Amino acid sequence: LFAETYPLISAFHNSGSRGPVKLSESLGLPDPIFILLVVVIAAVMFWLAEKAEKRFARPDITKEL
Repeated sequence: LFAETYPLISAFHNSGSRGPVKLSESLGLPDPIFILLVVVIAAVMFWLAEKAEKRFARPDITKEL
């Protein structure tokens, strides 16, 4: 289907071609800052997941482990 309609939509299809785009470039952040931000967010999410596991623990399941 795409091959059949490509001649009709080729101008639109190629109009926004920017090549490879990195998320850090889209956000306007330097790569080291973006990497640090991702690492910090991941650490916080793991910490929150651990807190949630402790808060919502089911004793009947954890006894078996």
